[in-house]
Amino acid sequence: MRGVPIISLRYQQRKERCDQAAEIGAVDYIVQTISSEILKSKVKVYLDLYEQREKLLKIQEALEDAQTRLRTILDNCWTHSS
Repeated sequence: MRGVPIISLRYQQRKERCDQAAEIGAVDYIVQTISSEILKSKVKVYLDLYEQREKLLKIQEALEDAQTRLRTILDNCWTHSS
């Protein structure tokens, strides 16, 4: 599940625990009484970032495919004109 944002929720702040959470992939942590609105807001931001990243990866893949096709066309043009 690499690339999926993880938010670690802790009641008491302990640096070791936050470090452990970061090691397993946590991208943020909340140390306080949890407000549902703050939690919803954080989750929304990370979901939006995840969706944007996925869209960018698809665009990058399409661009690479287009570049490959263009190289093939240009190679064929050079081969036929020689």
